[in-house]
Amino acid sequence: MDKSLEELEDSIWPEQPNASAIMRRCLELRKLPLSGLSASDIRVLLGQKIGLTHVVPMAIRILEDSPLIEADHYKGDLLCTVLDLPEIFWDDHPEINNDMVVLKDEFEIMLETIEDEIIPRLSLFKYK
Repeated sequence: MDKSLEELEDSIWPEQPNASAIMRRCLELRKLPLSGLSASDIRVLLGQKIGLTHVVPMAIRILEDSPLIEADHYKGDLLCTVLDLPEIFWDDHPEINNDMVVLKDEFEIMLETIEDEIIPRLSLFKYK
């Protein structure tokens, strides 16, 4: 998407000279085209609850390809940030909620495959 959050929300936030580093980053991220946002940028916006209706679907698309992507701090931090969103967000956005149900179903299939197929085979490997 070539539009920024500022354009999509038709809202320009004023510059804040005494803003914290995270707030300055968020102000800058709101000006960027969504297509230019990295997983790290998305995690920051989600953590600050900014632009959720636009940014959560982007996060879900990333998680479909890389469920445990490390956006900044640790493997799975983007997923954890999405999971920390308030329940009211999911209630107010049933289509996005349903995307998360599909993602959960995919995780369950992956977990079953890991437990039943991969771990037993990996267990054959020992340090030499």
